[in-house]
Amino acid sequence: DSIEGSLFNIGKIYQQIEHNDELFPNPVVVGNFVWKEKDKEVAFSPTPNGRFRVAWMPDASERNVMKLERGKMVPPFPNYGCGGVDSYDLDATVDNRGSKGALHMYNKFSLNRPPNMFVVEYASRPDLASIFYEDVLMCAFFYGYPLLIENNKYGIARHFEARGYDGYLLGRPEHLKSRTSSGSSVKTKGIPSNSQDVIQTHAQSIEAYIHDHVGVNHETGEVGTMYFNRTLEDWIGFKIDKRTKFDLTISSGLALLAAQKPKEKERSTFDEKRFFRRYKV
Repeated sequence: DSIEGSLFNIGKIYQQIEHNDELFPNPVVVGNFVWKEKDKEVAFSPTPNGRFRVAWMPDASERNVMKLERGKMVPPFPNYGCGGVDSYDLDATVDNRGSKGALHMYNKFSLNRPPNMFVVEYASRPDLASIFYEDVLMCAFFYGYPLLIENNKYGIARHFEARGYDGYLLGRPEHLKSRTSSGSSVKTKGIPSNSQDVIQTHAQSIEAYIHDHVGVNHETGEVGTMYFNRTLEDWIGFKIDKRTKFDLTISSGLALLAAQKPKEKERSTFDEKRFFRRYKV
């Protein structure tokens, strides 16, 4: 039932899942990020019941790098990667079946790190929302990547601001700004979750990523490096009209949106003086 009407290329997703199941040793390590020294050093602690799944880490010299701008903490490596967060604001629900908090960290295309690769997956609902917020903060600090959130759930933004890390939260990306909002003086972190333009672009970003980087590349014969099966399975069942049920799809798509570069306007090389010859009569 989940396959019927799926938005994405199911064949490529299943190719990737089968490939991941055959890998030994498993490239994904389960564990938690913890403060070794608060606001100075985060460590990753492998544990079978951890909330994080990690497929790649930067070299030791590029972890926990502190960068200050105007007295505020900012991510040191925004050109190397970014993250997407599907957050929540309530500590508990009546039936204890509330949506989970989700996070993905993503490596952009670069020559310094494994490119176009999801490197962290998180899907959990700790007893307190603040625990989830601090989990996300520690991971962002460890990697040095900025985060894109949805601005209808602002608890995480308040937490980052209170901790002095609001510089890690991205504003609305340039390629998602509407013409009408470009002149607005209100600066809000994140993007609107109810905008139809954003919803469509979000789904298209995942569709394009699956096409380019998931499953078998028929030109090279290589298989993609998307090692998180939970996210792949979430993509299979994703329904755009019921998107709030798919936490991992939301956060992974936000990471991809944050990684996109705005299209540069083509500059005209037309030179009127060279095109129209002038004669003195």
